[in-house]
Amino acid sequence: TGTITTSATISDSGVGNIALTSSSAGIVQGSPVTSAGGSITYNASTTIAQNAAINSGGGAISLTAGSSITMADGTTTTSVTGGAGGSISLSAGTNVALSILDSDGAASVTATSGTISDNLTGEGAANTNIRGGTTDVTLTAGAGIGTSAEEIDTLIAELTATLNTSGGIFIEEANGLIVSNDATGITSGGSDGSVVLHTLDGSITLTGPINVTGNVGNVLLKTSELGEATTANITLNNLITSTKGNVSLDAADGITASATGDITLSAAGKTVDALAVNDIGMADGSVFMTNNGAVRLETTAGGITLGQINAGTTGNVALLATVGTVVDLADAAAVDVFGGGLLVRTTNLGSAANPVETSLTTLAVSVTSTDLFVTESDDVATGTVTVTANRVAINGS
Repeated sequence: TGTITTSATISDSGVGNIALTSSSAGIVQGSPVTSAGGSITYNASTTIAQNAAINSGGGAISLTAGSSITMADGTTTTSVTGGAGGSISLSAGTNVALSILDSDGAASVTATSGTISDNLTGEGAANTNIRGGTTDVTLTAGAGIGTSAEEIDTLIAELTATLNTSGGIFIEEANGLIVSNDATGITSGGSDGSVVLHTLDGSITLTGPINVTGNVGNVLLKTSELGEATTANITLNNLITSTKGNVSLDAADGITASATGDITLSAAGKTVDALAVNDIGMADGSVFMTNNGAVRLETTAGGITLGQINAGTTGNVALLATVGTVVDLADAAAVDVFGGGLLVRTTNLGSAANPVETSLTTLAVSVTSTDLFVTESDDVATGTVTVTANRVAINGS
């Protein structure tokens, strides 16, 4: 009924299961616990302190604490089958402090009323908190998943995340990251609720949605690459919504939005900012919409293909493709850009066969080649258009 403390190695050379249960106190693991394929289960009424390695040989690992789970810096919890069948689950009533979880199948971490934090010294690809490459990860917390100063470092395949009360979601992925469509994608609320996903050397793909209802509610998707051989695109195959914040996309390569890849902002004056090195491509049906907030699309080495941009009646829009073209899809003369003003800097804008359709009050266009084709649904004047987007920083601000 008291605290369970281990000071010698616990090992099962077969596939038998190992279980530690403290119904009225905690568990302090001071030595390794290993199995050759059986499950390893800890249940503690209060806290679990993991100060040594757990390795199940591919069996399921489950740690459940009424209060907190703390992994000492450098400790590992490993469930690897070699066939993407590993499984790790950590569930705490308050906080979970992560060192290293290594699973080639699934990993789930829940901190019901508290935080999921990084308790591993070092940052970057060599110091990931959750790893396995093929891992499908689910994170749930009340008061934060990582922080702007200490994000959760990953080397995984897919992510589902839910944040309820305060803090934000801060993930730094070593390679590429998929926002999973297995359940709810990423859902974030509470007093902050900002979401920052950053890859160090790979792409971000939204197969599931990002829904943010937090009082700050900013979203940043950022891809980086260590070399040109890496593909570091942002692909939206599902929606991003924020009821109170701004959305920024920052891609080391290109940005693509499919017909279901919408961005919708509800709060007045909040902005969408998309920056890419290569092409920005919106499919027919893709809509970037604000409530009279600015929308800014910029590519430094590519072109822009428009779906629909709707900045309300007063939000200004910028389309910046100084070495590429800005073109419309063959979409039956549907309006491509709604807003107060439109600023365009490009080589060619639209074409004679397919002009860019607008609903504006002011137009400011600079083209460096020959084509400038715009069809306006009402009256429009030429003049100065200033577009100010609230670019979300890596700290979520």
